Amino acid sequence: MRFYEAKGLLRPSREGTARFYDNENRRRLRIILRAKRVGFSLVEIRDLLGLASGGDAVEGRLGALRDHLVRQTAQLHERRVEIEAALVAIAEEIAALDGRAATA
Repeated sequence: MRFYEAKGLLRPSREGTARFYDNENRRRLRIILRAKRVGFSLVEIRDLLGLASGGDAVEGRLGALRDHLVRQTAQLHERRVEIEAALVAIAEEIAALDGRAATA
């Protein structure tokens, strides 16, 4: 939580060295953790928090949040394809090395 505070994503009140997280900070932390779970960067999370607390109409904020999630889904699908291709290439290299070791 101190990390997110240092990044300006949470703003607890303080009394001495004690930090107090009000309902708004707890809500922001839930958003942060959910966003991290689906792969958003801290910059993207900052944008999401701005959408969540912005003065725009709720429909507009929800639409913007949906757009962010759709883009994130597309990026994760692209990364999955890249990872699967890398795994195939690695398996081929291992098989080639195993073949060389068997003939040596």
